[in-house]
Amino acid sequence: MPTSFPVDLASGISVALQGLWFYQTAFTLYGPMMPDGCQLKGNDVMCRSEDSEVRGELLANLQLFSMIFVVLAATTGAYGFAASKTGHKDIRNSHVPLDG
Repeated sequence: MPTSFPVDLASGISVALQGLWFYQTAFTLYGPMMPDGCQLKGNDVMCRSEDSEVRGELLANLQLFSMIFVVLAATTGAYGFAASKTGHKDIRNSHVPLDG
């Protein structure tokens, strides 16, 4: 569907989220964002206790869902701004009551 705007928008959002998730994973595993009590050993993340492991999983889920929320909010805001500036004249004037 080369002319479908919703397909293009969904594709762009998914590529942006995938890239953000890769960066977030890299910062978490190889940077300063590793949860307390956990460390990277080889290809595995090892945690000292089950509580540390659960805290790390919850942190990863929170980070993912916050990124999804921010990307969708930014996309909705950008779409709303673009639609208000370049939208169809009937859409822009839809709040005006019709006479007759």
